[in-house]
Amino acid sequence: MLSIVHGTSNHNTVVFLHGFLLSSQQWAKLALHRAPWRSILLDLPYHGSNKNVELKATNLEAYAEFVLNELQNAGIQNYALVGHSMGGYIGLLMLEKDPRLKQLILLHSNIWEDSEDRKKNRDRVAQIVKRNKRLFLHESLPLLFKNKNKHSDSIETLFKNASEIHADGIIHGAISMRDRKEAHEIIRKNTNRCYFIQGSHDALIPYEEAKMVWEQVSELRYFFTVPNCGHMSHLERPRVLRNILEGILGISSHQM
Repeated sequence: MLSIVHGTSNHNTVVFLHGFLLSSQQWAKLALHRAPWRSILLDLPYHGSNKNVELKATNLEAYAEFVLNELQNAGIQNYALVGHSMGGYIGLLMLEKDPRLKQLILLHSNIWEDSEDRKKNRDRVAQIVKRNKRLFLHESLPLLFKNKNKHSDSIETLFKNASEIHADGIIHGAISMRDRKEAHEIIRKNTNRCYFIQGSHDALIPYEEAKMVWEQVSELRYFFTVPNCGHMSHLERPRVLRNILEGILGISSHQM
């Protein structure tokens, strides 16, 4: 369930949480074995190697508790966390619960509550997945990329892996994200250890909106842009993302 990738230095530890419909395999292009830190990878419930794990509650708190238990069982001490999309929502909850979490990097994630239209869309997703999971995946996964044709191989791999997620697991994730609350105060209370990385052409999280909201709760020096990129910088622009991550973790490495 949990794997450790030893980098060129194991002085710092970074936990990577993937997003909705994805898995820990999606970090492969970051070449974490050459990163100047130790990486902790794990699959969220219903995803990847944890596709048969079921949570008792339908909320993001249940995912956060799962991750915290996994880290506790593995003896992980102080760490930074990179949370992609849904993984970022989970990381925000962990930041309030776990004093071992020293830095949170929100990767193509956000800190606001779903709008009413977005909540209704989450409900529609649940209904669509019940009827035709493959159709939902075919329509949704390409939207994650700025250039769908350029990344057609990655999209096909994502589709193959996501097809193995049970419909109930997809629905569980969609409803859990629907019911999350805004996290503005969490960021305000932790300004100097929270960072935001956003794609310039992210179809799921409008760039200008993300930047505007972040400026209201934090400082723009903690806001980073991956140019010419959609929602998947770890697949679209992995070298650029690695450089940003190394810069962020270098800024406050003494805190870890």
